[in-house]
Amino acid sequence: MDVDRTLNRIEELGLQMRELPDIERATVYAVIRTLIQDLEEKNETLKKNGHGYVTEKLRELTWHAQSLAHLDDGNNHSDEKHWISIVI
Repeated sequence: MDVDRTLNRIEELGLQMRELPDIERATVYAVIRTLIQDLEEKNETLKKNGHGYVTEKLRELTWHAQSLAHLDDGNNHSDEKHWISIVI
C-alpha cells in the first residue's frame, strides 16, 4: 500500500462528499473508513518503530469523515470545517 496515494484518495473522496446527499455520503464514508483501517494496519508496523503520532491523526481523520457523512454531530462545526480538516 502506498500511503501517499491512499491519503490522496481519502482527500479526493472528502471533496466529493460535499456535493452528495446523505445516503451517498454514508457510502463514501464506508470507503474512507476502509482506507483508514488499511492505514491503521500499516501504522501498527510503523508504531513498533516509534511512529505513534499517526494513530491520533487517523482517529481525527475518521471523526471528520463521520461528521461529513452526518454520522456524528461534528461538535456543531460546519461541513466546510470538517472538509478542510480532511484536505489538510
